[in-house]
Amino acid sequence: MSGGTEITPNMHAEERTNALYKETLRRVLWGERKGEVLEALREMGVDESEAKELHQRATAERIEGIRHECANKMKWGIG
Repeated sequence: MSGGTEITPNMHAEERTNALYKETLRRVLWGERKGEVLEALREMGVDESEAKELHQRATAERIEGIRHECANKMKWGIG
């Protein structure tokens, strides 16, 4: 994995999921397309449904971050 957390076979399930999520979020924040992110996850041994769930969660977090940034800008611009 380039620049991400190493995922090893002996990781506990929760630790593995967290590492996969961090990698997915890193890719989403970097602007990789959904198909590229899902393909990278598949190459790491993640099944399609888990890959889609991780991508959806990371995308939702990114959208929430954008909304928060915009709300702060509006607050300071208006008030």
